[in-house]
Amino acid sequence: MPAIHNAPPKLDLGHMAFELSTKKALLGQQQSLKTQATAPTETDWHPTSWRSKPVTQDIVYPDQGALFKALSKISHLPSLVSAGEIERAREDYARGARGEAFFLHGGDCAEAFNECTEDHISAQLRILLQMSFIIFMGAKTPVVRVGRIAGQYAKPRSKLAEVVDGKEYPSFRGDSVNGMDLTDRQPDPDRLVSAYFHSSTTINYLRSLSTEQQLLDAAIKELNFDADSIDSEILRVKAHQVHSRIEDALLLYASSARNGDKASSRTLDHLSRAMGSEMLWTSHEALNLSLEEASVRSVLDPVTGATHHYDSSAHMIWTGERTRQLEGGHIEFMRGLRNPIGCKIGPTMQPDELVALLNKLDPDYQDGRVTLITRLGVDKVDRFLPPLIDAVQASGHRPLWLCDPCHGNGKTTPTGIKTRDFADIFGEIEKSISVHNAMHNPLGGLHLELTGDNVTECTGGCIPLGEDQLGSAYKTLCDPRLSAEQSLHLALLVSRRLEGDNLHAHLSSAPVSAASSAPGSPGK
Repeated sequence: MPAIHNAPPKLDLGHMAFELSTKKALLGQQQSLKTQATAPTETDWHPTSWRSKPVTQDIVYPDQGALFKALSKISHLPSLVSAGEIERAREDYARGARGEAFFLHGGDCAEAFNECTEDHISAQLRILLQMSFIIFMGAKTPVVRVGRIAGQYAKPRSKLAEVVDGKEYPSFRGDSVNGMDLTDRQPDPDRLVSAYFHSSTTINYLRSLSTEQQLLDAAIKELNFDADSIDSEILRVKAHQVHSRIEDALLLYASSARNGDKASSRTLDHLSRAMGSEMLWTSHEALNLSLEEASVRSVLDPVTGATHHYDSSAHMIWTGERTRQLEGGHIEFMRGLRNPIGCKIGPTMQPDELVALLNKLDPDYQDGRVTLITRLGVDKVDRFLPPLIDAVQASGHRPLWLCDPCHGNGKTTPTGIKTRDFADIFGEIEKSISVHNAMHNPLGGLHLELTGDNVTECTGGCIPLGEDQLGSAYKTLCDPRLSAEQSLHLALLVSRRLEGDNLHAHLSSAPVSAASSAPGSPGK
């Protein structure tokens, strides 16, 4: 499948050969899942080797025959993303780990089948594009966008069952697993196939939006926040500056497109750098390992002769705080993939445990091979983040560090509504930037649960939302998301903070990571 580009790709014979190799491999991959299920040794990796490990948050299907049929079908369907795309994503993640790009990773907590619509997908893309423009003006580096999109249909739960009217039911685990209705809580394998086709539809529609003019229209013409409504005078001025600079850039773009005016090339270059190399990479949490296994495609690299294993369901996948056990099935599965992979890091993670995790996932010390997504909570950043960074720096690994300021700051109102406060979310970002800056270790970006719709799920923001207003547009399937307006306000705050610290501007003068001199490190 072609990538989701914001400009026509350059002719790349190496990638063309790689894509051709991918297609040949897929045509030849006709063996059943049973045939694939060979028993790997302790040291070997295989798409099925995770099955010999304990699996937390496992999904149990009563009808194993129906499960096998669904997974077999998925294993023979076309890849949702290609090997060549994943290779380009790897390059972006390596740049992010070196401080050469800032990542904006965001989207729904859990996608819904009934929101696989043009309006919702457009809104998700638009808010990420708008935020990336704003953040770019402070970070002064390209912003790489990664969506929690086109596959985020399953969620881990703190409780795998719930009691309603004295009767126990399985918890809702996402549309790819079961239904929200109490009568539809049994895990259904047919939903896995449905998730594949909803993901494919989402990617195809994103691709239809990928011409440059449409992209600019979505990102610039429809900014959904009123700068005059922002309480802070400093931020209000910043918001007006952003509006003005974007509008000027759009006018210059339109003028040069009509007249071939080369005088605006610097502005166009500015816009191009803000957009990064691709419009959007896709990602999801790799929760259901049976589904992920069915998506693995093994491809021979014609240049090196090596066989690489790609999870073809997304460009990037991650494992959560509940499923990151060092000897567990999720880490075992991810360690053999060529994709960029991520791991959520909470306050229970010990420094030596984190290094052991990196040693397993990144034995070749590759820049950006692993993304560490810290989710500590606003009150725990100063205590827990420094020793984690210190241990990783000493280890020689160079991961991409992202701050997830959402999952460590959840709370429940007296009326039982799950929410997050905007001040806590930005507070964790601000503290994380400070710690990373002090330790000369670039914060590579943000991981956010957000939506392009104007929901009422998180309190606070530029137009403060109170707990009594949460019920007016509370739509999430699982955890609360930042609304479109709150997301843009957050982007303004982050842009101003990055601009003030000038964090990325002085990275070249910061101490070099220990990766280049670690004992036994093969380098990049």
